Amino acid sequence: MAEEETRTETDIGHPAPGRHKVGDWLLVFSFLLAPTVWALQLAAIASLSGLACLAPGGEATGLTSLTWAGPAIRWINVAALVLGIAGTVLTMVNMRRSHQAADPPEGGAISAGEGRVHWMAFGGLFVALVSVVAIIANSIPIFWGGMCPV
Repeated sequence: MAEEETRTETDIGHPAPGRHKVGDWLLVFSFLLAPTVWALQLAAIASLSGLACLAPGGEATGLTSLTWAGPAIRWINVAALVLGIAGTVLTMVNMRRSHQAADPPEGGAISAGEGRVHWMAFGGLFVALVSVVAIIANSIPIFWGGMCPV
């Protein structure tokens, strides 16, 4: 009680009172989800199409030697797109929460801690959007061009 009585009108208490609205682990997870999915998608489709388009002697062919590789690559691309969009939605939720936390209820100044969380959420949104565009760009040749262009 004595602590509350000694506070002045300019004392804001905790330096980032709304920071608990966006957890650290959720912020890191949302920042890394879409780029990780993009990297895994790129590695998976390059590996599978490379394996599927080689003849038993090692020379490149225009036909798929593994019948299951085409559907697997398509499903990998669909899953990557869904996870990338989920990561983007998660970063948008973090942006909204961090924006609400950064908006002081009394009209006072924003704290440095809340500002960092808000800009980290904004950076996560930017990275997620770039990653989703890259996932789409990686998927276009597979759906339109086929798997084994020679």
